[in-house]
Amino acid sequence: MTKDKVKVKITGLADWGNFPFICPITIVTTVNRKGRPNAAIKSWIIPICSNPPLLLFSCNLKHDAAKNILEAKEFVVNIPTCGIKEKALITAKEYPPEINELEEAGLTPISTEEVKPPAIEECMACLECSLEWHKQYGNEIIFRGRVLSVSCNREIWEASKVDKQKILDKLMVSLTAGGTILR
Repeated sequence: MTKDKVKVKITGLADWGNFPFICPITIVTTVNRKGRPNAAIKSWIIPICSNPPLLLFSCNLKHDAAKNILEAKEFVVNIPTCGIKEKALITAKEYPPEINELEEAGLTPISTEEVKPPAIEECMACLECSLEWHKQYGNEIIFRGRVLSVSCNREIWEASKVDKQKILDKLMVSLTAGGTILR
């Protein structure tokens, strides 16, 4: 190790703490078996394949989002802008299953084409997904979803790759591994 690097021992690590990861924040929307919507911030999410379009994300098994996805086998990944950061953070609070986090946060649910959970009007992009598989690790579960439909702001969709990155850098809300909100 050079003197500019820090060696981190992985064994026995309780959480990601100060790891040097910056993850974009998403809001995952689901519905329970009664059709009641749920919204929850998730930041451990990554696209893994483009053909077919697949993504992975993890969730605590105790969360309503995890329970709903296991029951309904579908969800929506909503990508918020910095302009709704405070509203997005409201969905991170723990609420009883009968509470609609979208209402609590003042976010607008909109109809989706392929799945039952709503998308969020204020988000720059919404990815409607069906559950392909899941794998449990202790209290955490990893979901792989197939993206069935996408809607996004025209400005982002029509931008060149370079301009798209500039736009997203300005609009995206991120979370550090230690839990600090950026932007």
